[in-house]
Amino acid sequence: MQSPQIRGFTLVELLVVIAIIGILIALLLPAVQAAREAARRTQCINNLKQIGVALHNYHDAMGSFPPGGMTDNEVGYLVFLLPFLEESELHDEFNFSSFESTGKRWNDDYQKIGVALTPIMTVLCPSCDQWKSNLSLRNYAERIPHTAKGADPYTTHYMAIMGPVGTNPTTGHSYNLDSYAASTRGGQATDGIMHKNSQVRFKEITDGTSHTFALGEVSWNECEKFRAWVRGCDWPNGAVSGTAKNVADPINTGDPYGLFNHGAFGSEHPGGTHFSLCDGSVTFVSENIDHAIYLSTASRNGDEVKTIHSE
Repeated sequence: MQSPQIRGFTLVELLVVIAIIGILIALLLPAVQAAREAARRTQCINNLKQIGVALHNYHDAMGSFPPGGMTDNEVGYLVFLLPFLEESELHDEFNFSSFESTGKRWNDDYQKIGVALTPIMTVLCPSCDQWKSNLSLRNYAERIPHTAKGADPYTTHYMAIMGPVGTNPTTGHSYNLDSYAASTRGGQATDGIMHKNSQVRFKEITDGTSHTFALGEVSWNECEKFRAWVRGCDWPNGAVSGTAKNVADPINTGDPYGLFNHGAFGSEHPGGTHFSLCDGSVTFVSENIDHAIYLSTASRNGDEVKTIHSE
């Protein structure tokens, strides 16, 4: 009797099966990546909404929005919001003393810069790979201690809006600018809701809270302006603003460094970036937005008719 023959796959059949599997993976992978990005984008929106609620609660408690950055103690807006972001323990650790009283700058005072060794997940976009300060690309001033082997503090991807820069090409309106060190840093706009040493109140947002930016997303991976989330304006004149930016360059443009106080706002989300408005809502702004409308929405009191919601 002859034993039964066991037939296996031929080489051609095996290659066909592998090719089919490869095609299926190629078809499914973009869908999986799109689903993951949709989830990350939803989380990013939720983060901005939480910060927006914190801004409103801070205003209710203190009578104004927090400053984009202080000069005397060099802290940024997020430090003031900590109790309203369920981070009271971090707030209690913080040293609010001025440089003149302590003799220590922000990066020499561990109770200032050291607090930023703790990440706050609410202020980080999950689509961005850069979660820490990258000042060490240029020097080690933010590392703790100030050495090449020191630890980089965590950053934030959501910047307070200091206001627009330049002249509106549609209305001809010229925006206000604190021009100290403008040639090297870009100066600091003052027509937004959170700028240097500011205390802006709701009643001063005459353009309307639903037509005025409060926060913008800076979370593109190549950006070289990620700084510790505790950073405000440097002492004594505030030439540099760590966690508040001007609206100047178009979205998703600009070189990695450029003028430090200018955004450029942008993200790893395809086609644009997120902004939080002063009414607490969050909107995705296209990188192709008309620049006049972009500038108008960054101003709290420019009397512009066209803003982001009437594009």
